[in-house]
Amino acid sequence: MLHVHVECGRHPAALRQWFPAPEPDSFFEDDILTALYRDSWTSIVIEEDGHALRHAFSASAIGTTGLLDIEPLLGYAGPISTPDAPADFLIAALDRYRALCREHGIVAELVRFNPLLQNHRGLEGLTADLVLAPSKPVVYLPVRRDESDQMSSYPPATRNMIRAGYRSANVSTLEQTPEAWTALRLLYERTLDDTGAEPHWRLPLDLWERLYRHQRFVLVGAVLQEQQVSGAIALTHGSTWYYLLAAGVRDPQARRGASNAVVHEIAKAAALDGASRIALGGGRTPAPDDSLLSFKRSFGGDLRPFTIGLFTHDHRELTSLVQAAERRDPSVGASPLFLRYRLAPGFSEGRMIPVSMRSLAGRTA
Repeated sequence: MLHVHVECGRHPAALRQWFPAPEPDSFFEDDILTALYRDSWTSIVIEEDGHALRHAFSASAIGTTGLLDIEPLLGYAGPISTPDAPADFLIAALDRYRALCREHGIVAELVRFNPLLQNHRGLEGLTADLVLAPSKPVVYLPVRRDESDQMSSYPPATRNMIRAGYRSANVSTLEQTPEAWTALRLLYERTLDDTGAEPHWRLPLDLWERLYRHQRFVLVGAVLQEQQVSGAIALTHGSTWYYLLAAGVRDPQARRGASNAVVHEIAKAAALDGASRIALGGGRTPAPDDSLLSFKRSFGGDLRPFTIGLFTHDHRELTSLVQAAERRDPSVGASPLFLRYRLAPGFSEGRMIPVSMRSLAGRTA
C-alpha cells in the first residue's frame, strides 16, 4: 500500500529515512526552495515496500481560471526515487502524485530534470502523462584550485577576453547592497527587453529581494566608472555552484571581456570554497548556434544533456486551456512551449507567483 507524506514549506520527516543528507544539489535544499518560493512550496514523499519517490514543487495561478500549474523559477530538480525502485512502484507513485495534483486544481507541470543526476531516465516511458522533450546541452565548467591552471583550461581566445575584462573594469564579488542588486536587476530586465520578451516573463520583484537576503546567493560584477557593466548571481554549494541571472550593458566596447571575467571571478571564488564545478547552463533556444550557449561553451567545460518534461495532471482541463488560449491568440498554437497557453492574454497573470497549497500539508495516507 502506498503511503504519502506531504508538507508545505519544508520536507516531510519521512524524507530523511529514504534520502539521507546532504542533498544532491542546491535546488533540493529546503532553504533554497524557501528563497525561491517563500513557504509556498510543497514537498512530497511516496513510499511502499522499501522504495520511495520524492518531489518538491510550487504552483501558480493561471489567470482567473481557478486552475494552477507548476513551473520552476530557476535551476534543475525533478522527482528522485530510491535506487532500484521497480517500474510498478514508480508508475503507482506517479499516478498517486498526479491524482493529488488534479484534486487540488493543478492542471500541468513543467519538470526541469537535473543534468547531473539524469533523474528523468528512471521515469522515461513509464506513463503517457509524462512527455519528455529532446535534451538540450548545458555547460558545466570544472573548477581548478590553482588560478593559473584555471586560466590554462580555457581556450586562448577566452583567456584574452578575460584579461581584457579585468583591464577595463573592476571585477569582484560585490557588496551585498540593495543598490548593486537593483543595478543587476535592471540590466537583466533590459536584456529581456532586447530579446523581445514580454513583461510577464520577468522575475517577480520579491524574488530578487529574497535572493538578495539569502547568504548563498552572491553577486559578482564588473564595474566601470561606478557603473555595473556586467554581472551574475552565483549560488554557492559544496560541489556545484550555479551561474544565474547574468546580464550586461549593450555597448560592446564597455562590456568587452567583462562577462568573461565575471565567469572567471566566480570560478576563483568557487575554487576557494572547495567546489568542483560551476553550472553555467545552456542557451536561450535549442539551436546549436545559440549565441548564449556559444558564450558558455567558449570556456571549454563539459556538456551534459538537459531534459524537460510535461507532466499532465488533468488532460481535460489542459485541453480546454489550450483551446481557449488559441481562441484568444491564434499564434499560441504555433508555440513549442509545453505551457503555451500562458502566452495568451489573461492566462499569463499569476505566472511565477507561488501559491500556498497548505490544504495538501500533513497528508500521510
